[in-house]
Amino acid sequence: MLGMMLGLLTFKTLFAAPLLLILILVNVNLAAAIVGLFIFRLIEYLADPLLHSLGYWVLADIPGLEGFWTALASMRIVPFTRFNNTLIMGGLLAAAVLAIPLFWGVKRLIIGYREGYQERVQNWKIIKILKGSALFRFLSGVEKLGGR
Repeated sequence: MLGMMLGLLTFKTLFAAPLLLILILVNVNLAAAIVGLFIFRLIEYLADPLLHSLGYWVLADIPGLEGFWTALASMRIVPFTRFNNTLIMGGLLAAAVLAIPLFWGVKRLIIGYREGYQERVQNWKIIKILKGSALFRFLSGVEKLGGR
């Protein structure tokens, strides 16, 4: 889920700092987060017009929120989140909406994979080749950084 959020939000905002801190401090599968980051960065690129429209709608087309956005923009630190950028706001909203369904969906997929397919997949020739690759060694090393 952290990979999804980092993928939908740009690193040039203050939103990325707490997410990266959580990623480092909490017992999270870093390899999965990195893969999620790349997948959702691609999705963000492809969904750019949709995210822009969503952000524009929230920031400009809802008159009742105008005072709220003005108050946020007047604060000292909040503008560094770049919340007033339509793409960033759209990505933030998309991440918020997708967080819970993604969590439960991925959890179900992992449980189903472990119960029904893990043993068979581990014996595939391609998996054995990938496990011997430099990328797999790198991702395994990333996991060991956190003492996991």
